[in-house]
Amino acid sequence: ALMKLGMDRDDVSVEVLERAKSGFLGIGSSPAKVKVTYEAPDEPEEARVPIVEEAPAAEEPAEPVEEEPYVRVIDPAAPMVALTFDDGPGKRTGELLDALEEHRAHATFFMLGKSMGAYPNEIKRMKKIGCETASHSYDHPNLSKMDETGIRDQVDRTDQKLSEIIGEGASLIRPPYGAISDTMKASVGMPMILWNIDTLDWKTRNAEATVNTVMESVKDGDIILMHDIHTESVDAAVELIPKLIDAGFQLVTVSEMAAAKGIVLENGKSYTDF
Repeated sequence: ALMKLGMDRDDVSVEVLERAKSGFLGIGSSPAKVKVTYEAPDEPEEARVPIVEEAPAAEEPAEPVEEEPYVRVIDPAAPMVALTFDDGPGKRTGELLDALEEHRAHATFFMLGKSMGAYPNEIKRMKKIGCETASHSYDHPNLSKMDETGIRDQVDRTDQKLSEIIGEGASLIRPPYGAISDTMKASVGMPMILWNIDTLDWKTRNAEATVNTVMESVKDGDIILMHDIHTESVDAAVELIPKLIDAGFQLVTVSEMAAAKGIVLENGKSYTDF
């Protein structure tokens, strides 16, 4: 039994603690008690050096790929129209910007100063993708019934809000209700932009009707009035953008269209189309 415990090995020692006792006919016998000690062989020093797994080298972040700036080329000889949106920004203005950016189209946004603070990212994006940021007064009063002080207050407060977001004021203004007075002409301090295609989207709240109104009458130089605060109007615009492009129209801002037509926009003067 001791051989089985490894007595034939140099690295094993066996100490007998108590010998086996045998009873009568094997009854009541008790086994021997032994202590077996195993001595591990000496390992070379280098084998005792703990193995340290090196963590995989962190991948260096890829350098951001800078997108080449998109340069808009407008052909003055080709048909063009200006999509314009009043009363925003609104909850779905971002979706409208998605559609414009996808098709590399531009639009002009006549915004209310009171609404700008809730949509700073949308306004920054307008500027980034080449759209025009314009004023529609601070809170939509009838400016034609106000004196110079009231008009300037509406214009200046809106410009201040816009400047806080993109670092510059409005380039144009669209008078609420399209109402213009002599006092406005003298004090508004910007070109006043009206329209010659009124989609009546605010009234019909019907995307199909809005699309049909535009496509049935649109021509070169038109300024199209819509409102990006109404969900049906945004639905219509998302459909109109590719339709107008497929029909051969360049979608440009009001100022881009004026420049392409050789028209210098003047402060206090109103324009309905080019």
